[in-house]
Amino acid sequence: ASLSILVTIEMFNALNSLSENQSLLTTYPWTNPFLLIAITLSFSLHFAILYVPFLAKTFSVTPLSYEEWQAVFWMSFPVIFLDEVLKLLSRKLTGKVSWIGGGTRVLHGRVLHERDIEEGYASMEDRQKKKY
Repeated sequence: ASLSILVTIEMFNALNSLSENQSLLTTYPWTNPFLLIAITLSFSLHFAILYVPFLAKTFSVTPLSYEEWQAVFWMSFPVIFLDEVLKLLSRKLTGKVSWIGGGTRVLHGRVLHERDIEEGYASMEDRQKKKY
């Protein structure tokens, strides 16, 4: 189970690295299809090592039950939570502007579109105030 925990934590870390400062709730995994392919391939190879008898014997591992996979997930998941907390702190402390994608940025937790930045608006609220 320890190998499976390690593999799962590393795949969660890969998802977390989609953005240095933005949450997984705002940066969607499908923005990087190559990462999704790599994660799928990694898990596929890991499953082969676990469930193909010749490979399991070679790597000296035993297949995991459903309950063991649940334990692997719950033991690995905190890495996402911890990284989300660190990203939140980073955004709050630095106020760093980051790209989300598609011409959209986040500044101090506010979503800005590229056209708003070009027009000198610091937030959607500024745009609405100047419009009316």
